[in-house]
Amino acid sequence: MDALVQQSPEYVSLVYGAMKLVSVGVVNHEKSLAIITDGLCQVADVLPRMENTVNLYPTVQMRKYMIMLQAQIIKFLTVSLSWFKESRALHILHSVTQPPQIQYNDLVEKIEILSQSISITAQLSSFAEQRDMHSVTKNIMSKQESLEDQVDDKFKKISQELCELKTAVVTAQTLNSSAQVSMQQQLSQLQLMSFINNLSLNVTLDPTKSLQMYFFARKRQHTRQADGSAFWLASKMQNWNSSIASSLLMVKGSHRLRNEMKKFSADAIQLLRESNIPVIWAIKTSEPQTPTPIGNTTTIDIIKSLILQAINLNSSLHTEPSLCSHLQMYLSAKTEADWLVLLASVLKGIPLLYIIIDIQLLFTPTPESSIGFSWPTGIFELFKELSERDSKTVVRVLMLSYGSSFFTQDDMRGYSRDILVVGNKKQAAKEMKRGSRKEAKGQRGGQRGDLDLGKIPHRRMKR
Repeated sequence: MDALVQQSPEYVSLVYGAMKLVSVGVVNHEKSLAIITDGLCQVADVLPRMENTVNLYPTVQMRKYMIMLQAQIIKFLTVSLSWFKESRALHILHSVTQPPQIQYNDLVEKIEILSQSISITAQLSSFAEQRDMHSVTKNIMSKQESLEDQVDDKFKKISQELCELKTAVVTAQTLNSSAQVSMQQQLSQLQLMSFINNLSLNVTLDPTKSLQMYFFARKRQHTRQADGSAFWLASKMQNWNSSIASSLLMVKGSHRLRNEMKKFSADAIQLLRESNIPVIWAIKTSEPQTPTPIGNTTTIDIIKSLILQAINLNSSLHTEPSLCSHLQMYLSAKTEADWLVLLASVLKGIPLLYIIIDIQLLFTPTPESSIGFSWPTGIFELFKELSERDSKTVVRVLMLSYGSSFFTQDDMRGYSRDILVVGNKKQAAKEMKRGSRKEAKGQRGGQRGDLDLGKIPHRRMKR
């Protein structure tokens, strides 16, 4: 070649040109195959994607682009098919005369540009849809706000109506409660009147009248004070009067002291009433006692009289709807014990109560009313009943006896601490001295509202 170059350089150029032509043909053949293969892969990737895009956005512009894309794809496939059908000699020839950059690149680029145009159009369509969605969402939010405002207005109106309804219900309940309380009070008053009327029909003793009759009779006579009659200053009397628990004192005197004992009981009752201290009593007015229309005065008659007085005193019963239960107890009471239970039930609510009983009201202890009944035992059963009912009432019972022996020997032995025997001059002076000494000490331990025994001998008779 070196010799040829020196002698014939034109031949050398021809050789180099032929070698370059062969090399370019080989390279172009390889590029043609590569471009066709890449183009087919691109078509295989673009076709399903573009089909889905057109189905999502079937607009006129999208269809136009799709037609143009399909035309370019068909054209590319036709050219590619014709290349594959060519012979090897044509491949060698066309690799030199028809370079792949000119034959295939233009079609592949157009396919890519059209696919991008379709994608951009789809993106713009999605933006339009988003804008429409934003508009719809805005309208929905506006309507929702309007509905919320309406709901708030309705809720406020409902709240106001509920408040008004609540106020009306409270007012109605208040009125109903007031009416119910008024009705209960009226019913209680009717029950009380019925109870008192039913009880009064069978009560033969009139305590107020008996007290008035005694004071009226005492104005017409002046009795001389008997010796040893200042029994109210005795220590037992002082202890009884200052007791903070329910207590009983039985005063037993002789027939000679009957006037002093009557005077003491009447003055004590009057002093308690003037001091606004609750007191109920059953005293004897004159002698002899006039029998009742149904016979002699009995133990039950005395207890009935005490019950009637206690009901009139106890204001807590006047507004209590349970008076019917007391009326039921009244209707079923038969014995002295039953009547004492009824007495305990009507005493609840009274802080302090004095009961003064003149046993001489009973002509004689009649067998039908006194068999199995003892006054001291009955009184202590009354205290026990009050304790079982959890009653705070303090009851001080004073029982006076003179003349006939209403306190049996068993009573004298069993309740000796609760019996004050008067009539003995020496004993009276001793008790009087002891009681005066205790009175000088101020009667410590007593309860506020006690009977002021020191005022009894100095009381003046009032009209």
